[in-house]
Amino acid sequence: MYPELFKIGPITVYSYGAMLACAFIVGAWLFRRELRRWNLPEDLADRVALAAMFGGIIGAKLYFVALEAPDEFAAEPLNTLFSGAGLTFYGGLAGAVLFVWLVVRRAKVSFLHVADLLGPILVLGYAFGRAGCFLSGDGDYGPPTNLPWGMSFPNGTVPTVLTVHPTPLYEIGLCLVGFGYLWFVLRRRTLAPGVMLAATFLAMGVERFITEFWRFDSGVYAMYAYANGGTSLAESQRVAFEIATKAHFAFAGLSLAQVLSVGLVVAGVLILLVQRRKPAREIPAAVGR
Repeated sequence: MYPELFKIGPITVYSYGAMLACAFIVGAWLFRRELRRWNLPEDLADRVALAAMFGGIIGAKLYFVALEAPDEFAAEPLNTLFSGAGLTFYGGLAGAVLFVWLVVRRAKVSFLHVADLLGPILVLGYAFGRAGCFLSGDGDYGPPTNLPWGMSFPNGTVPTVLTVHPTPLYEIGLCLVGFGYLWFVLRRRTLAPGVMLAATFLAMGVERFITEFWRFDSGVYAMYAYANGGTSLAESQRVAFEIATKAHFAFAGLSLAQVLSVGLVVAGVLILLVQRRKPAREIPAAVGR
């Protein structure tokens, strides 16, 4: 894997950061197109992109510190807060939504309308983020496997010598399918406000629920704890994955992310039931449907 892409003098360009930057650049460009299509102020795109970036990073880090690394934070608060690791999706989603809501509210534009426009873009941005996880080998891969597409990440940020499920690739594939449907099919239809947001919640909730069966963030810490346990590295990592599996599915056989995914799906269904009977929002000068 390639945690570091290249260096320019003293500056190192990391693969995860590069993919994150691509997500926001492409996302802002697509959002600007959508604002133009709906005759909304295009300068809102830059403000929303910045709000989503800062809110997403802050929310992702706070979620990680509070729920996944309280001991690490207590021992080394500054290193834990300002390290590049530990950016969680649901924390990032909550932070991004809050910051974007504040920006949109100040701009006096309908937040529900903006959320509908951002829905498919969010799914695509998540795929970019998972590409960064794959390139950096940051530890969100799955358990050992003998399947022909299994991969090892010996040079990753969180290395493993075992052949494991390349879970980020699973997520990228599912996200691209979801984005394709939302952007090229559902977006071309005349929809009631909130329907696209509901569909986005459904797509992201289902995607994460499925891939969590082959994704073990908690295995990262188990690997470090057992990597020097007196046996071979491969054997210690096998033990680590066994321990991580039990820790991962600690909520009635589900992971915490799966529980949150169920909540996201339920929210999507409720929004859909409430909003789908409302009058559809017509595109003002239907250009570029």
